[in-house]
Formats: sequence, C-alpha cells, structure tokens
Amino acid sequence: MIVRDRSPCLRRCERLSWVVAWFLQQAGYGDEPMALYKPAEYAVEAALTLAHESGEWLLADEALPAFKKLLALHDSQLAVAPLHKVTLFFS
Repeated sequence: MIVRDRSPCLRRCERLSWVVAWFLQQAGYGDEPMALYKPAEYAVEAALTLAHESGEWLLADEALPAFKKLLALHDSQLAVAPLHKVTLFFS
C-alpha cells in the first residue's frame, strides 16, 4: 500500500494505535499473541526509512494481516477500556 503526503499528525496517530494497543493489552485488555507486534514494529520502521529516503509511505503487503489484527484489537479495546487507561498514553 503506497500513500503519499500524509500529515505528520496522521502518521503519528497511525503509529500510536498499535503502540497503545500493546500497552492496553499489557493492562489486561486483549489477548493477541505478543509475536504479532514485532512484525508491525519492523514494518513501521521500514516504512519510516523509506519515507525519509523517497517521500513515499509504503507498508509492506506481508505486514497488512498483522496490522489488521492489531487495529481490530485496538478497536475492541477502545470499546471496553476505561478512558483514563487509554488517555494515560497520550499525556
């Protein structure tokens, strides 16, 4: 997936969603295997490197299933986690 000219705020929010998902899971909200997070982290780092070099934001196709699972997890976490747990990571 190639995306050009993403705003810095949007890029930060996209990256934070799976990071917050990890912390919320550590707090007891979710049960995805921890091994799911590492490919997502590597894919984000590779996308950032490519973006700095070429100006293109490219998320590897093989990373998409992990991101889909993590975004679904994060969505379900937001439905049940108390607001103070979620906002803890943004202060």
